[in-house]
Amino acid sequence: MRFHIKSSIWITIALLALAASVLVSAGIGQTGFTPPWVVAKAMLQEGDGGFGLSLIVWELRLPRIFLAIFVGANLAIAGALMQALFNNPMAEPYVLGASSGASFGAVIAMVMQWTGGVAGFNPIMLCAFSGTVIATVTVYSFARQDGRTSIASLLLTGIAVSALLGAVTTLILLRSDFYQLRSALYWLMGGVAYRGWSDVAGILPYTFICGGLAFLWRHNLNILGQGEETAYHLGLSPEKARGFILVVASLLTAASVATSGIIAFVGLMAPHLARLLVGPNHGPLIPLTAIIGALLLVWADVIARTGSSGEELPLGVITGALGSLFFLYLLNLQQRKHQP
Repeated sequence: MRFHIKSSIWITIALLALAASVLVSAGIGQTGFTPPWVVAKAMLQEGDGGFGLSLIVWELRLPRIFLAIFVGANLAIAGALMQALFNNPMAEPYVLGASSGASFGAVIAMVMQWTGGVAGFNPIMLCAFSGTVIATVTVYSFARQDGRTSIASLLLTGIAVSALLGAVTTLILLRSDFYQLRSALYWLMGGVAYRGWSDVAGILPYTFICGGLAFLWRHNLNILGQGEETAYHLGLSPEKARGFILVVASLLTAASVATSGIIAFVGLMAPHLARLLVGPNHGPLIPLTAIIGALLLVWADVIARTGSSGEELPLGVITGALGSLFFLYLLNLQQRKHQP
């Protein structure tokens, strides 16, 4: 594993920024703490009677911070993989309907109150994964024309599929009882509040296993970006590569959506920011994208829980607002490139 010195420096800086962000974020809230105090309480877990200060940090803030880290990393890597899958810089789980597909499947599992699981996957995860795959395959099938996928057809197909799945999801919720409707709507808005260490433990394997697989495939991702003909000459089957990427990206998206609801545009912003720093090589791009995605969601969560006095804003609203502006900027940039 050999990285360019510049890439190694940026990854190190990003890791240090993430570590500092964890400490600072854990100290921000209605009750403020200094970073040294947070470190001491987190390591020693010292009780101080009743609903004490250490309990606020260890049981409330740190779980949601680490969940934000893993959800952000998952969505960021999924975005990088989908951009490689479609060979298109505008691809992203939310834009392509993957998040809508995951939420559609997850809502079905919630409303039907399915229990049990298969091979360690709970019903919400299984349905979210199935919805993600169906949505992504549908968008890919309709957007691909003459062996290519244009930005226009990709965006329009993604919007259409998202709208359809959103409408069906709304219809399902309207036919559910009040308690299911309220809990599902709150979940759909996205967020990491009121989550515990069990939620962190549940998403962690997907981050490391799927993220590890994406990193191991870094050379194949670089080859796929050079076009199908080049990939064939270099011994890589584009069809098998796309199948692998689709499964890994869908698992990452499904794990995130099933845990935290719909959080938009992290998969669009993080890969672009990472590409500006280290270039298109997926070797340094994958880890840096994951770290930037984690950073984005940690600070978006800080805004969500401190931006409005007396109430918490949905995390999905924060990323949606930031991502929409970023999306419009990229779309304008793409249009300028194609102007004569």
